[in-house]
Amino acid sequence: MFPPVESMALNIALMAIAVCVSVILLTIMHNMTPSLRMKVIVFVTFIAGLYYPLEFFIPDGTALTPFRNRFLTPWLNPLGDAVGVMAAFTVGLGIMNLCIVHARNIAQKREGWGNSIAFFVSMVLMFVVTMVNRYAPTLFSGDVPEGRMGLFPAAFKVLFEGAYTALNATVFSLLAFFITSAAYRAFRIRTAEAALLMAGALIVMLGQVPVGMWLTHWIPDDSVFRFLRFEVLSEWLLSNINMPAQRGILFGVWVGALAMALRIWLSLERGGYFGRQF
Repeated sequence: MFPPVESMALNIALMAIAVCVSVILLTIMHNMTPSLRMKVIVFVTFIAGLYYPLEFFIPDGTALTPFRNRFLTPWLNPLGDAVGVMAAFTVGLGIMNLCIVHARNIAQKREGWGNSIAFFVSMVLMFVVTMVNRYAPTLFSGDVPEGRMGLFPAAFKVLFEGAYTALNATVFSLLAFFITSAAYRAFRIRTAEAALLMAGALIVMLGQVPVGMWLTHWIPDDSVFRFLRFEVLSEWLLSNINMPAQRGILFGVWVGALAMALRIWLSLERGGYFGRQF
């Protein structure tokens, strides 16, 4: 719908105009009364949420050209880009919030304020090294011999692959201990339901490991008792018991998500953030 802009100067000018218009609109909204501001937000939310239902439910011009003759369809990609841009702003808001929280910790010397210092040092160091490695990798290195790395590429490799990736894997690996603890509490046999859960979990786990397959490998594949093999029982439980239950749960989750989306779209949600006067 909108042709791409090839001129760098024009792109910068358009971005500057967009920022100025945004600042003006935010200033106007900031000076409104809370009740009027709330009405504007409700109206904009309704109009923004109305586009996709209309674009989806309005019939096509002909049955042979689906998704091609709707008068709203040409706006689909531009609005998608706008939503992506607005979503990107949440990254900046998250960084601002983290900086404010950790700055307060340092200023008030709360418990663990040393971790806040580590946060600022790590964030600034990673940002500087990443940007320099991206746009000026030969800075302070000059001509690097073949087979060797410059200062900032090496620093980026150490920080990202040697520190960040390793720490990320370490933190996520701790989840295994929490899962084990939760499984221990859930599998304590005190009721018939707990015993059934324990038996099902044991069969599924044994059917996924070589030890379980070895325990029942003596049952022939062409035997009528083949269903007693752990791998067969495990596959049957996963396909015929677990999968329908998961689909039922997901169906309920998406129905709840649809209901919540409708409440937010129609500004019916109350409590917490949604009930405040902006």
